[in-house]
Amino acid sequence: MCVALNSESQNPVHSTAFGGGLPCSLNAHRPPFHGNHMQILEVLSALSSIATAFGVGVAAYQLRITRKQSVTTFEDSLTAQYRQVASTLPLTALLGESLTNEEHDAHLQYFYRYFDLCNEQAFLHKCGRISKSTWDFWKDGILTNLHRPAFATAWQEIASKANDDFGELRLLCQPGDRITHANADAVSN
Repeated sequence: MCVALNSESQNPVHSTAFGGGLPCSLNAHRPPFHGNHMQILEVLSALSSIATAFGVGVAAYQLRITRKQSVTTFEDSLTAQYRQVASTLPLTALLGESLTNEEHDAHLQYFYRYFDLCNEQAFLHKCGRISKSTWDFWKDGILTNLHRPAFATAWQEIASKANDDFGELRLLCQPGDRITHANADAVSN
């Protein structure tokens, strides 16, 4: 829109706020954006898409790292639980020696807690809540302990009295069975 006349030539000029100084006849034929402006907008749009894709990639990576840290923290809490339960078991049993009947009876409740934790670990593996490497480590420890006489005796007694309890641990090792890592691998993978 022409808003003033140039006092020297009496030609109307566009106000300064709208690109000023050009005669109205030139402003009327001028497109709102030059070709260069459109190219710049296309480049900016492409860069914006790239930045968005990069941001999504970074967010996905952070979520994966956060999940891995969460699993590790969860596994560490179960490891701490194991250490607490193992500290209640007789050292002689952990060293692979048999217990007297009195020692067996006095510690049976602690063996129960140990088997309960082992069952929970097997269940968490089945549900995919722990990593394969952690499960392999825990499973080896469980099977190693169940090879020990005091653990084997306690497991047989507890499993016979617990009826339907310890389902996941029973899949790994039936009470009274000869425990082998190869058999346990077939069941637990």
